[in-house]
Amino acid sequence: MLAVSSQNYPGGVALSRLPLLVPGNATVYLDVKTCMTGASRFLQDQAPSIRWDKTEDPEVLLTPEFWEGVDWAVTESLERTIGLFEVVDVIRGFSRVKVYRPGSEVGERWWEHGFGLRKLLGGRWVGVEMRDVLWIVKKQRQK
Repeated sequence: MLAVSSQNYPGGVALSRLPLLVPGNATVYLDVKTCMTGASRFLQDQAPSIRWDKTEDPEVLLTPEFWEGVDWAVTESLERTIGLFEVVDVIRGFSRVKVYRPGSEVGERWWEHGFGLRKLLGGRWVGVEMRDVLWIVKKQRQK
């Protein structure tokens, strides 16, 4: 279960990637899902020139004025961003545990690691299905 649990922190993965993508002095909006899945203060402190915004008020998030001040966002819903944003990265996260039967294609193979357990289990294998859960987006500047 530790291996499954380690795949359940897409917000932390997103924050570890942001300093490589975002130039200094930018405002990055983090939605609720991002914050609840590993976007820790420790990771934010690794990029001191980024201004972090964690607004939760749904009424504020529906105003174009709010999004005018956002340069980058990490979101679970592209439809909720107002304005012209470009997807820069996609973060995959845990979807479900699946039992693979003999002859079936195993999805993410990170769990197998050649230990021969599939043979011991009669060809069955327990794996993790992943799916896209967060998007890192960058505001497009109008020319």
